[in-house]
Amino acid sequence: MLKIDKTNLHYKQYNIHEVEFNCYFDNLNTLLNIEQYINVKNKKSSLKKIDLICIEDDQLFSNYLNTFIKTEKIATFKSANFIEYHYKNTQSVYDKQYLFRAKETVNDYILIRDKNTVLLIFKKNNLNTLIPLRIIREILLRSLENKMEIFFHASAIEFKGSGIIITGDSGAGKTSLMTHFVANSDAAFLANDRVIITKSNELIIKQFPLPIRLGLGTAKQYNELIKAEKFQRKQDSSMEKALKDLPIEEPYYENVGKLELTPKEFSNLFNSNFKDTAKLKLIIIPSIQFNSDKIKIIDLTEDKKKEYLNNGCFTPIDESRLTDWVENLEYDFVTLKENSNKIIEDMILNCKIIKLEFGTESSVTDLINNIEKELEIYAVKK
Repeated sequence: MLKIDKTNLHYKQYNIHEVEFNCYFDNLNTLLNIEQYINVKNKKSSLKKIDLICIEDDQLFSNYLNTFIKTEKIATFKSANFIEYHYKNTQSVYDKQYLFRAKETVNDYILIRDKNTVLLIFKKNNLNTLIPLRIIREILLRSLENKMEIFFHASAIEFKGSGIIITGDSGAGKTSLMTHFVANSDAAFLANDRVIITKSNELIIKQFPLPIRLGLGTAKQYNELIKAEKFQRKQDSSMEKALKDLPIEEPYYENVGKLELTPKEFSNLFNSNFKDTAKLKLIIIPSIQFNSDKIKIIDLTEDKKKEYLNNGCFTPIDESRLTDWVENLEYDFVTLKENSNKIIEDMILNCKIIKLEFGTESSVTDLINNIEKELEIYAVKK
């Protein structure tokens, strides 16, 4: 059993979708950084309680490192730019503890999972403030999937009292469309790029704590972003220069990175509400066309609806999450797939699903008005 003196650690409790995280950190800024990504409310949880401890301690790091008798290199996460690896301690001197080391990252750390306690140990002055949030996401996702909720590749808002997800392939315009709504209407922001969908009496969208990543074309449409003096996250230097029209070396211009904002920062910049749940009513499949001002709404066949939703559903297969490590799935592939299919069938049956073709030059006001009309039509039919 892990025994860590928590007396001098900073403490916060975060309840995220029925998972209670009791956080004990020696670095207060790292602890408060979590609040940039979640909708902080004093809600009671009933699903799971996790003690998450994050400390910088050279001696403890060294002590645990010496317990790594035999390790197995496992790929845990894949993005467009890199594959993340951890080293799993397959033979430990500690019984029933799971130890991992991320020694190939810039910030080497050790993670120990012992029942409902997770300990993160960094060397002094080697702390990565984003790692604790990363661990929270892993535990949250698998915990909700174990509750038969599903993970979707989508952005989400609440508009006119209706929850809307915008799902499609990367580059289809999900984040751009979501940003247009949040910046130009009374839409509330829920999530970007990933959401949780659950079915009880109704279909519910749940926020998932990820940053908003905006391309240069979308970011430059909004003075709120251009005139911002400082951002919460470290930004790609080429993006910051291009955003503010500062000189930039020509070879780098075509490879400008994304502007990354925390959910709370994004909501505050556009004076939008930040919500953690909404009732799902409308599903938009976006298709953005460059240098075009057209707007076209297309009704889809049942087969096309199913195809798009199956492509957007990342339970049980999420190509970016390569293996379970901090939190394990309790159900097999077949069980999870059958449940995903049932929820997708409910989405097709109970939600309005449309394909929206729009251009980078389209009138944002017309876009919003068109979607409002679709919600009105849906309400009348229901």
